[in-house]
Amino acid sequence: MTTIGDHYISPHFKAGKVSPGQFEDWVDVYEDRLTGWLFDQADSLMAAGPAAWPATLALALSFIEGYEIFRTGEDSDRRSKQFFQAAFRRIFSHTAPVYPPQALDSTSAMIYRELRCGLFHLGLTGPNVFLGQFAAPLELVLEEKTWQPIEIHVDVPKFLDAVKAEFQAYTRRLRDPSDPEAATLKTAFERTWHRIHKR
Repeated sequence: MTTIGDHYISPHFKAGKVSPGQFEDWVDVYEDRLTGWLFDQADSLMAAGPAAWPATLALALSFIEGYEIFRTGEDSDRRSKQFFQAAFRRIFSHTAPVYPPQALDSTSAMIYRELRCGLFHLGLTGPNVFLGQFAAPLELVLEEKTWQPIEIHVDVPKFLDAVKAEFQAYTRRLRDPSDPEAATLKTAFERTWHRIHKR
């Protein structure tokens, strides 16, 4: 006979770890879930080559909105695009090449529409996004003066690496009490964790 604490809630942890658990346990489970269920699977897909790029990208994109939910401690209900764009700008504002904020704003809107919604709703990418081998995770062809994207070139392995690096940096910061934003990050994470788990 099993009890409620005996079933796995992530690849390596059973429910007893977080019943009720404490902050460090919740971060462990969060990290284990995303590592094992998303990023390890995305890494495995990469071995299949270009045919697996859309599926790999879908897994990487699925992290972005949820990341913003945990970072802010707020619910993205009816604000999915807003949350996606905010996290996208955070992730790609410090990857090379550096684009101006206006370009990232307009690019995040196109990425949301043509990649995130395209893959999640249709299983297809939009007409202005091209997957290939490029020098950077994102290469933007922009209109002069307006910074509006004409084309978005995505190197899927590098894009995945950029998203994974952000995730790993975030979990490190959650565990670091000396981080300048430690209290804010912890409060936001706990708020989201308890809302999801109805505690």
